Amino acid sequence: MADVIDWPTDIIPNEMSIGLEGLTRDFESMSGSTQTLAIPGAKVTAQLTFRNLPAPVAKRLKALVFSLEGTSGRVRIWDFSSQLVGNPQPVLGHPVVTEAISMKKQFTSRGWTPSRRVLSLGDWVQVGDELKMVLADVYSDAAGTALVRISPMVRQNYPSGTPLVVARPCGVFKLQDNKQGVFHHSPGVFTDVTLSLIEAFYP
Repeated sequence: MADVIDWPTDIIPNEMSIGLEGLTRDFESMSGSTQTLAIPGAKVTAQLTFRNLPAPVAKRLKALVFSLEGTSGRVRIWDFSSQLVGNPQPVLGHPVVTEAISMKKQFTSRGWTPSRRVLSLGDWVQVGDELKMVLADVYSDAAGTALVRISPMVRQNYPSGTPLVVARPCGVFKLQDNKQGVFHHSPGVFTDVTLSLIEAFYP
């Protein structure tokens, strides 16, 4: 496994686009109707745009991108648009996965504050090193257990007791291709750059 670099919390993009790249296959019948099969493997994508970076910040970001060496490197990022550095998602309890999970779109969890809405539709949650979108409000019962529906599905194997990261959920990403990281300089003044990334999973 490649070393994973943690993105600096003080280098925040001016703009961020985040989405999901699905993996599907279309089948067309003789009548012309089409069926679409969803294949496990959807990944979160992100595009980070930085404008007018002062020289000291630009140098740090450039060093980070160079250290990734194209698509071979890995970096841990979060949804910058959610402003989770200064305003983390509230954590109600000490949630963990209840059962061993792999290749699932929902799972049970425990350790939440009892009888509360503990996650909201559209929140992020981190399982292992995977970043997941919460698809429905999550309510804990009197015992502090709750069912969590997510997308994309959990890819790796995680044992019972795996912590759920709620305050600032992150995922492991790589550069979209080997042509990323072209820095545009105004000589002696400011720097602009846009980076496209996609989730990276290990076997």
